[in-house]
Amino acid sequence: MKPWAVNAPRAAFVLLLGAAGCANAQADTASGPQLDVRYRLEQVDQGGFARDANASTVRTRLGYRFADHSGWSALVSLQDNRVVGNDLYNSTRNGQTNYPVVSDPADTELDQAYVEYHGWQPLDLRVGRQVIKLDNDRFVGNVGFRQLEQSFDAVRAIWTPSSAWRVDYAWLTRVNRIFGAHHPDPLHARQNLDTHLLNVSWKQAAGTVVGYAYLIGNQSLPASSHRDLGLRWLGHAARGQDWSIDYTLEAARQHAWKRGTLQGSRSYLHAEVALGLRAWQWTLGQERLQGDGTSALQTPLATLHAFNGWADRFLATPADGLADSYLGVSWKARTLSVAATAHHFAATHTGTHYGDELDLSAGLAIDRHFSTSLALADYRADHYATDTRIVWFSVEYKL
Repeated sequence: MKPWAVNAPRAAFVLLLGAAGCANAQADTASGPQLDVRYRLEQVDQGGFARDANASTVRTRLGYRFADHSGWSALVSLQDNRVVGNDLYNSTRNGQTNYPVVSDPADTELDQAYVEYHGWQPLDLRVGRQVIKLDNDRFVGNVGFRQLEQSFDAVRAIWTPSSAWRVDYAWLTRVNRIFGAHHPDPLHARQNLDTHLLNVSWKQAAGTVVGYAYLIGNQSLPASSHRDLGLRWLGHAARGQDWSIDYTLEAARQHAWKRGTLQGSRSYLHAEVALGLRAWQWTLGQERLQGDGTSALQTPLATLHAFNGWADRFLATPADGLADSYLGVSWKARTLSVAATAHHFAATHTGTHYGDELDLSAGLAIDRHFSTSLALADYRADHYATDTRIVWFSVEYKL
């Protein structure tokens, strides 16, 4: 990796996960257009490449929501990503393989197109192409950080019999991936699914318990089919007038399903404690994805960028597994936020030290329409991958 030097192309970004994502099937009752435009400059300095990647792109998401009428509503939206200037990066489809990968190819595609029915309260139904985000996106998400977000062709039903209970079920027939509908590799563009997602949550004064069963049947890659069964607890340990202590505990098991070839099972464990004090928050945690040296737990439908470091060195879990121990601090005022997180990566199977990473970000909400952000991910390899430094700068407008 080349020595650090400040120059114009190295200016960079924020973490805007799920900018236009819809977390549930509750409809906005107002009709009207939707517009989300995001310019991003991303530079990647990666070991093994003589040239840095410089991806200057602008993503436009344009849609229209049709108001609730007799219990019915609908949304149609398109998304487009364009290269500004020269495409000096490997988009996975432009042939620029002498540059590091930045997974933001130029394309225009249908983002969401669905109808909803709310006439059978407390049941909400949604049918069509849609964004689905479950819990913290660890198993199912929209990859909203990338310019072209992930969506699903699905039927979804959400039942909320009370303010405490929520039952969320979805049947997925296709995943529309972040590489664009017109990618020359059809598996990059989309994959056919026969997938069932069930997520049940119960909110109490002490916290929220979530149970889930995700049966991931992948008809395009049948050997990867698997099922995830898990429990998640988000607890409130203590609270004061201007401070709080919260914690998260989660455990899951992954097994082969249908024609999947996973031998035995793999475990997922996550523990985190968060201390909030006025505008500050400190977090300490560890996430463990088990591997046995041959294969490891994978979460292919997740918002992977949000986990295990922003440098994206662990989008696929290594065969020896992954233990991510992290410490973070963040500060937030009315319009300004800053954050820093340090990661220590190791193998769960052998204990081998993979590397360390530091992630930094700053975001500013200029007004209710405009925001801007700057971020850095600096991965230092020991026994896995290569040194990687990524910088992002972004400006976003939302109608």
